[in-house]
Amino acid sequence: PDIPDVDLKQFEVARMVAPIAGARFVSLGRSFGPYHGRNVALEMATGAFVAIQDADDVSHPARLRMQLDLPRAREEGMLSTTRHVRIDDHGKIQLEAGFRIFGDGPMTSLFRREVFEQAGRFAPVRSRGDVEMRERIASYYGAGAIHELPCVGMLCFAASSTLSQR
Repeated sequence: PDIPDVDLKQFEVARMVAPIAGARFVSLGRSFGPYHGRNVALEMATGAFVAIQDADDVSHPARLRMQLDLPRAREEGMLSTTRHVRIDDHGKIQLEAGFRIFGDGPMTSLFRREVFEQAGRFAPVRSRGDVEMRERIASYYGAGAIHELPCVGMLCFAASSTLSQR
């Protein structure tokens, strides 16, 4: 019999999401780029805060709690980020631009929801839309609206196949 092609990665993600209360897996059917997908997710999101977590990255278990403390403690806080370290598929550190170990981490962003209502959604670009959004927030609200935790909150997968490396 004909067996339809199944995207095993999507199936695995859907299986992991299923037991999480309030979470749901949505597939766009084809790739429109990460920022289009994030804008679709924003249409469905209902919380006061929105966090980014790419499928191939790993966050510290306390990342979101630590990041939430920043905007809650500071009324002007619209965006909090952490640093990140890029690793390859062997777990070896991959250097950032300028031969730095720690990246500035716009992909680790946690936003107040009203940012997207006031400053707009992500630009529909293929790469670096998180950097553009961070700069737009600084321009719209002022530099005091952005807070970076001085710790590493995420390991980011670095391979030539990832969008950020292409």
